Amino acid sequence: EARSSEWTRAVWQIDRLAQFCRRSEGQGRITTTAEVLEDNLAHGRLSAVLGVEGGHAIEGRVERLAELHRRGVRFMGLTHLSNNDLGGSSFPMMGNRGLTPLGHEVVVEMARLGLSVDVAPASERTLEDLFATPSVRFFSSHTGVRGAGGGWRNLSDESLRRIADRGGVVGIILAPVYLGGDTLEDVVRHIEHALKVMGEQGVGIGSDYDGMVALPKGMRDVTDLPRLTEVLLRRHPEPLVERILGGNFRRFFRETLGG
Repeated sequence: EARSSEWTRAVWQIDRLAQFCRRSEGQGRITTTAEVLEDNLAHGRLSAVLGVEGGHAIEGRVERLAELHRRGVRFMGLTHLSNNDLGGSSFPMMGNRGLTPLGHEVVVEMARLGLSVDVAPASERTLEDLFATPSVRFFSSHTGVRGAGGGWRNLSDESLRRIADRGGVVGIILAPVYLGGDTLEDVVRHIEHALKVMGEQGVGIGSDYDGMVALPKGMRDVTDLPRLTEVLLRRHPEPLVERILGGNFRRFFRETLGG
C-alpha cells in the first residue's frame, strides 16, 4: 500500500544503517546516549546519530515514535518538501501552514521520549508553533541563513536567535542554491552571519551530502572538507573553528541524547 510504504521504507533505511555500522568493524557506531558519543570520540569511532527526514514516515501513528526511539532514532524533522499531516513545509507554494493538532501531539511525545526536532525545512508558521512549545529541543541539521542571502528555505535571524536561546545548533548547508554563491567563501559568509546572530555555541556544518545537490567549487565529497577548514582558519581562531566543525553538535547531542 502507498501509505504503509512510508513506514516500511523508514524502518528499512534504519536497519540498513545499523547493518552498515556493524560491517564497519568498529569504525562507526549507532549512537544513542551521551556516554556512547564520548566513548566513540575517545576511541576514534564515527558516531551515527540517526534521524528521520519527514514525519510523514510515521503515517499519523504517534505510537510509532516509541518504535523509532527503540530502533536508535534520536531526532526527526516534521516535514520535508511538502506539507503533511503534522505541519507545513517551507517549499515554495506550500501556503506557510502551521503545526497541526496531530503535529503538536507528535512533538509533545517526541519531547517525552527524548527525540529532538529537526526544523529543516519547516514553514515559518510551523517554526513559530515549535518555538512556542516549551518542552521541545530543536536544531536545524542543514540550512542557509536568510541574512546572508541565498534560497527560499533559509532561516531568518529571529529563528536563529530562538534556536540559540533554546540551546540548539544550526548546521550550515553546503549547497550553492541556498548559499547564493558556489565558493567556500560563500559557505563561510553564512557561517559568519549565523555566528553574529547566535553566538559561538550555535553554529555547525550541515552539509546535506546526499548525492543530489551540487557542492561548492573545490569540493567533490566529504574528503574535501579540510579545504573549508583551511578557509575558516584563515579568518578565525582554532578553538572557534573546532566548535563549528563538530564541537557545537557534540555539545548539543551530549545534552539531548541523555544516558
